Amino acid sequence: MNEKSSFLLIGTDDREFSANKLKVAGIPYTRKTLYSLPNNWEKITQILEDPALTAVIGKLTPNLFRLIAGSEQHASVASRLFEALGKRPHLILVHTSVLEGASDDESNPEDEDEDSHAYETYIEWIQRTVLVPPSEEVRRTVLALLDEKNVSLTPYNTNAEMSTLAGAFIDDNESNLLFRVYVPKGRLYAAEADRLLALFHDWLTQVGRHSVRQDGYSTAAGRVYEFFGGENLLPQEMSQQFRDFSDFLDLCASDPDAAEDELSTRGMARTSASDIVTRYGRSVRRINTDLRHERESRMLSIRHRLESELLDISEGTGITSPDIDAMVNSLTPTASVFNAFGAAPPVPSPRLPPGTTININQQIFQDLQGTVIQSVQGTVHLGVEAEELLKLVAIHGGDESGALESAVHELEDPDARQAERLGAKAKISAFLLRLRGTVEAAGLAALQKYVESKLGV
Repeated sequence: MNEKSSFLLIGTDDREFSANKLKVAGIPYTRKTLYSLPNNWEKITQILEDPALTAVIGKLTPNLFRLIAGSEQHASVASRLFEALGKRPHLILVHTSVLEGASDDESNPEDEDEDSHAYETYIEWIQRTVLVPPSEEVRRTVLALLDEKNVSLTPYNTNAEMSTLAGAFIDDNESNLLFRVYVPKGRLYAAEADRLLALFHDWLTQVGRHSVRQDGYSTAAGRVYEFFGGENLLPQEMSQQFRDFSDFLDLCASDPDAAEDELSTRGMARTSASDIVTRYGRSVRRINTDLRHERESRMLSIRHRLESELLDISEGTGITSPDIDAMVNSLTPTASVFNAFGAAPPVPSPRLPPGTTININQQIFQDLQGTVIQSVQGTVHLGVEAEELLKLVAIHGGDESGALESAVHELEDPDARQAERLGAKAKISAFLLRLRGTVEAAGLAALQKYVESKLGV
């Protein structure tokens, strides 16, 4: 880590855990509070805009929500502060009760008798004042501002969770984690993804001349891939890096001379460029062939399974072999380098060829469709709740779909690292809370309860 880099701690309340961990690691830090006047918020903004700042750990309380939404003095500064925060790697912790908002049956403090609290304890006073969730209006106002400024919130329930999340965040930033992805065992193209990621690491180091370390671990249910980089490579650059890598692979396979010219423009000697293009071209042709063979083999296996299930479920359904082939083909991702690396999201309905008609009971059809999707994704071992989470991620996850899908698998894998499972839990909880008002409330509440029950930290 660069000696000039530093952390900013904003209102953290984890019993000095973050500060002590940074001290042990030799990382300088600055501690600031938002319970202050606007001029201090200006100073915090200046720190956030300092190029030497590495990352931010903060905590937002109910009172801070009310301050952000209700103070005219702070309003003008808040926009600039959170805009600067959104551009930095950050972990902003918020208790789950704050994000859930105040319940409808809560009494209005203004209507209470002043003498009714005369004999309360200090703890009771804290619970009545500091810990009271913000109103729905305040919550919506603050969440809208943070969403606009690209500030993500991480929910937690206990101090133990808060300390673990902060510690993992510091570790990841200290080692400059570029990305982490979980590939479940049995997923279509999993073996090819392993080889492709190894080739991506080679491309980053040999062609990009970056200092990158590939790491990870395997469990009975899947494999976690991790890439760590030097200070000149940022996590937010990884998407573009992989797109450049994919384009270069295509060029190696289709136009080797053009690929060599590209490497030459990067300052690489012609002999070295020729060796790399030859090696990459051979590798990508091998991977593409294996991808096609894997798809054909998996589709044949799925087809045989569906035929057996149809015999067991119902006779005389009227479904034919071409019908099965059309359904399996429509639900199986094409054999491409990108599909080997990226997530394979659930497909809500098959895209059958024009003129194809399947005369089969709708429930039976959905069961068969689920069989195909589970085989493709490697999610046969997952329960109903996890499958529902993956469906929500596919529909509402957007740019975060890949990370959220990995989080679901990590949370479901009891052998995954505890700190990462806790981080996965927080990520999924935040995603479900963002969906409030978009998805049926009862179903979301059940899934949220399920997520909270997975670790019990």
